[in-house]
Amino acid sequence: SKYSFERIIALCVYLLAILCWIWGKERLTHVDSIDFPTLAVRVVQPNITQVLKWDPKQQEANLHTLLKMTAEPSTLPLKAIIWPESAVSFFLEQNDFYRSLIAKAIPKGALLFTGALRRTPAEEKPVKIWNSLLVMNSQAQIVASYDKSHLVPFGEYLPFRSSLDAIFGKGTLKKLTAGSLDFTPGKEPESISLP
Repeated sequence: SKYSFERIIALCVYLLAILCWIWGKERLTHVDSIDFPTLAVRVVQPNITQVLKWDPKQQEANLHTLLKMTAEPSTLPLKAIIWPESAVSFFLEQNDFYRSLIAKAIPKGALLFTGALRRTPAEEKPVKIWNSLLVMNSQAQIVASYDKSHLVPFGEYLPFRSSLDAIFGKGTLKKLTAGSLDFTPGKEPESISLP
């Protein structure tokens, strides 16, 4: 009958779920036996609101919060420190002073992964900006970078900007986030190889 067929299907689904749970639990109990290399990573989350993150008057205070959390003592030798997307609201690549300040907080041999803004050189027109991942070492050198390729519409760029500017007037419509320029998308997703 139809009723017993539905019961058999439901019973099979429950049995399959229980078998998957048992299999997963068994796999997880043996993870400790795999010899993974030790890699100590510090994730820094200062919980700075978007309004304060982009306030130029808060730039130094925000940076000092990140630096203080980065420099906390660790019982393990840190290999990587990870800051949030757009953690710094200035152009890190073009600011030697802030790079040297940040480098002092990075443990020797570790790398800092930070979200940061990048821009074309000041003399280059048109001006383009990117929402990027920068990797910096303790010698204040940017050793790798990646420009975000999939941007958030209305947050990081205004879709159909040229058409909307023609209809409503240039600059009338704005994206939801700080700044008047749209971010430029990176070329494509890519992996970064680091020691």
